[in-house]
Amino acid sequence: MSPSAAAPLPLRDIHLPPPPGLWPPPPGWWLLAALAVALALAAVWLWRRWQADRPRRRALTELANVARAQRAAPERGEWLGQLSSLLRRHALNVFPPAQVAGLQGRPWLEFLARTGCGEDFPDGPGRWLLHGPYQPSVHVPGAQARELLARVRRWIGRTGRRSQRGESPC
Repeated sequence: MSPSAAAPLPLRDIHLPPPPGLWPPPPGWWLLAALAVALALAAVWLWRRWQADRPRRRALTELANVARAQRAAPERGEWLGQLSSLLRRHALNVFPPAQVAGLQGRPWLEFLARTGCGEDFPDGPGRWLLHGPYQPSVHVPGAQARELLARVRRWIGRTGRRSQRGESPC
């Protein structure tokens, strides 16, 4: 039998499978979507944390300016007034105003000590904050001035985030 004499076989053409549907997506797309959601949530969390930390960053920047003023003219009492004002503004930013606004004198220094995790404001160099800002010229010894600025820096660092309930960071 010759190949030309054979009758053609009734073969059908190759059928391709239907194209894949769009739903459900492959597992890789699910992982990519989960990663995108996680990144968006992390970005929102970081942004809110950065915004909550803004009062601390501002206060530390202003404290650096006060420290420069103290080094430039240690015999003038202006830097103590600036430091006292900075502490008050930062406390009003971070703690509820009803808890802070009426404090003055020794209760104010005790509040700073209580919220500063053991910083000794009433009996240490913080005593200069009682009367120093109200005197035209006051000379704070260099070691005590540096210690006071260091304590204020630590206090600001510990109380930097807003506390809606007024709790101590300690």
